[in-house]
Amino acid sequence: MTINLPPKPRQAGYFVGESPAVRDPTLLRSQLECWSTTKLRRRLVSDFGQEPLPENCGRGVVMDQLLTLYAKESNNHDDTNDDHNERRNPQRQRGMRKMIRNYGILIKDTALLDRLLVAL
Repeated sequence: MTINLPPKPRQAGYFVGESPAVRDPTLLRSQLECWSTTKLRRRLVSDFGQEPLPENCGRGVVMDQLLTLYAKESNNHDDTNDDHNERRNPQRQRGMRKMIRNYGILIKDTALLDRLLVAL
């Protein structure tokens, strides 16, 4: 016999979007949604030096605090650039990542390619 319980109702602000498929993947919040609340709390302490939030703070509060700190960090970075001083909404900020382009070369020696494939 299988008993299926209805899912627990989530607090407002627990997750944004019904599922990862409907979230904007370029938003920092969407990228952090998959992390557990415990990991988000640890990030507040380890990366930003914050005091741990009380246990009764919900996921929405933890996420808002983390996004606010990321936005503040981003705004401090932008303040050093005189051409861009616009303040960002923490809920709509996009991740700033360093892009590295690496252009390869075409290998025409098929014997070498076969040996490389075997080695992998």
